[in-house]
Amino acid sequence: MSTPLKKIYEHWTKEQWVRKEELKRLAAQNEADIKVFLNFQVKLDKSIENLSSLLEVNDKSVTRLKEIRERVPEMFKLTTELSESIDKQNALLEDMSDTRARILLEQMDVLSKAGEEGLGTMVSTENTPPFAIPAKKIQIDPNAMDFSGLPAKDTNTQGPTLNGEARDPSENLAGDATKNS
Repeated sequence: MSTPLKKIYEHWTKEQWVRKEELKRLAAQNEADIKVFLNFQVKLDKSIENLSSLLEVNDKSVTRLKEIRERVPEMFKLTTELSESIDKQNALLEDMSDTRARILLEQMDVLSKAGEEGLGTMVSTENTPPFAIPAKKIQIDPNAMDFSGLPAKDTNTQGPTLNGEARDPSENLAGDATKNS
């Protein structure tokens, strides 16, 4: 071959080789692009599924919110009625408390007019009646232990007896055979 022809052939071969390499590179790039596209398509399909799930949940939520919204006036009405009922009960309780106080005052007046002594100094609370209750005589077990761990023999205990008078401190409450003289 002649030299110009040889040069053309070499140039053409070189161009073919460059084109072939470029085609290989483009094919590899195309393969990578196809993989990216397929990966994107899978993600897009999952996103569409998630979106439709969210839309279903949203539809259910909207339906539930509509139901709640329809119930709000009824709940408000019930709350108002409950509040009014509580106010009425509070007023009734105040009236009952006032009535109880008036009755106690009237009882005190009646008893003081009847000549009972000491009623003016007694304090009446909710748990104690406005009259004296006689205490029962309590027997103390001599073998019982007090909080200190020693036997409990308290001979100095004073308190009302059945007739309302104070106990004699020298009285033996434990029933011991040896009495204080």
